[in-house]
Amino acid sequence: MEKFFIEIQVIARKILLKIPKNEQDIQFIRSMPYVRWNKSDFHWEVPHYPGNLEKIIAYFGDRVHSIKKSEEIPVNLKGHSTIQKDQVLMIRTNSGRIKLIFGYLTELIKHIKTIPYHHWDTK
Repeated sequence: MEKFFIEIQVIARKILLKIPKNEQDIQFIRSMPYVRWNKSDFHWEVPHYPGNLEKIIAYFGDRVHSIKKSEEIPVNLKGHSTIQKDQVLMIRTNSGRIKLIFGYLTELIKHIKTIPYHHWDTK
């Protein structure tokens, strides 16, 4: 019976919703604006607009198995901080891209250039 339960995870500005396939439930989810299906992780991504979480909880009611809320980690980048030559700063953007900031490390540069779809930004 575990497969009929619904899992809700709230991460920053997104509500991730794992539900069993049911046409009525899917029509309800699609009625909300800017909803999309994540093919790779098999869940619905609903924007965390005011009222969306309450609508989802009210609609699914007792079928909701778990609700997990995670806060976004605030990043304060005031001023200019320096990175040592042997350090790498990795930033994951909202679009899912990874931005690397590091000193001149020839081995790391060679390795990054072997990755498909890399983009070198000289800033």
